[in-house]
This record gives sequence, C-alpha cells and structure tokens, in this order.
Amino acid sequence: MRKFLIGFGILIAGYFLYNADAYYGQWQFKEMCKKEGGPRFYGKIEKNAGWLLTDTSTSAPDVPSDFGDISFFRWTDKEGKEFDIYVDWELRKKMHPRPSEYTFLPADKSKVVRYEYRYKTERMLHDERFVQSQEEIIDIATQKKQLASYTIFSYQWTKPERVILSAPTSVTCWQGETNETQITRNNFYKNIYTAWSK
Repeated sequence: MRKFLIGFGILIAGYFLYNADAYYGQWQFKEMCKKEGGPRFYGKIEKNAGWLLTDTSTSAPDVPSDFGDISFFRWTDKEGKEFDIYVDWELRKKMHPRPSEYTFLPADKSKVVRYEYRYKTERMLHDERFVQSQEEIIDIATQKKQLASYTIFSYQWTKPERVILSAPTSVTCWQGETNETQITRNNFYKNIYTAWSK
C-alpha cells in the first residue's frame, strides 16, 4: 500500500511539474486581465467631433460608431481615396433589414478630425502564448495622447493536440462569467464621454 501511495504521489507530482509553466502562465494571464484589462479612461472626449479611422476595410466604422455622438469619420480606402463617413444615428437604431446607415462623401479638409480610433492585436513579446487586443482613442491635437482604451488578453496554455480529445486550451479575459465581457465593453461605449481618470 505504501509503495502504491508513493508511486501515485510521484505521478501527481510529475503531472504538476510537467504543467508548471501552464499554471504559471494562467496566473500571469489573470493578473494581466485584472491589472491592465478592461476599460481605461485618461482624458475627456468631446461629443460630436470628427474621428480618424486607420483601418482601410469597409467595415471600419462599425465598432467605433457604437460610441454614438460622432460628427463624422475620416476614412481612407485601400486605393488611397479619402472620405468623410456620416452615420444616420436614428436609422442605426432600427432593426434589420434596413438601408445602410452610412453615407460616404469626399473628404472635406476644412473639417477637423479631433480623435483617432485604433484597433490592434498583437502577440506579447515575452511569451507568444499571450495575445493583447486593444481599442484606443487618441487625441490628435495634443501629440496623439491616449485618452481611453479597452484591452482584452487571450492565453493559450498549450496546443489542443496535447490534451484529451483536442479540447480548447485558449481563454480570454472574463470568459465563462455571465456576459462580463459584453457588459464591460458596453460600459466602455456608454461612459466614453463622461468617465475619465487623471
């Protein structure tokens, strides 16, 4: 019986040692989500200003238009043509099917763009198992200072083929909690014009 317990203990210890890096990575992941994830507000953002979009895809206005109260988006397509995109906010509230809420007009350079919206996703340099996705609102007028951000981290502790039945091994901040990601993102959109810290 004693030999069995010793052998069983060695197996358990070996399992935890084999996966030690994964457990440490999971701890790092939770700490990053807690300390750096979610919405952050650093300065005041004014309503009804012009915003610059750096994404050249035709879906570029979809996410930032969730903030509402934006005068127009300055957008450059893949061919280098500049447009000012206007949103019909009342039409946007209606259910599908409906006409497009976006109107594309040639860029009017007499109109100033005040903020820049950026979205980026990148692997963390210290460990490629981590991915950071971030939305940023940048103040163009004051040396491109970051005014607000929304950050999510993803972590894949190992490849699926390493585990039983190739089960998923990726997790994202707030995954598994009741609508927490959506609630946090909605709060980011809702509070963008009112909440900030110094």
